Amino acid sequence: MTVRSNQEDILRQTVRRFVAEEVLPVAQEVDESESFPRELFRKLADMGLFRIRYPRERGGAGGNNTLYCVVCEELAQGLLSLAAIYAMQCLMGSNFLFHYGTE
Repeated sequence: MTVRSNQEDILRQTVRRFVAEEVLPVAQEVDESESFPRELFRKLADMGLFRIRYPRERGGAGGNNTLYCVVCEELAQGLLSLAAIYAMQCLMGSNFLFHYGTE
């Protein structure tokens, strides 16, 4: 039996709403133009989603890998390339900063 936290439900609803309002209206255009969705990427950052896997005391959001996966799942419902970009940024970009960056 899987136990979901209220935090997961709230995050899922938040990202699902973001996908419906911000991603779906431009998804086809992004796919067809094969462009980097810079504005959507910036909005994910503004929402603090790149910090989700890292502890608060180190500047993160205090989340975990489950919450990270929730974001990936919801983004993929709207634009798979955005979910892939998010996944790579979280697994590589911000992860390197977390482990090897300085204040």
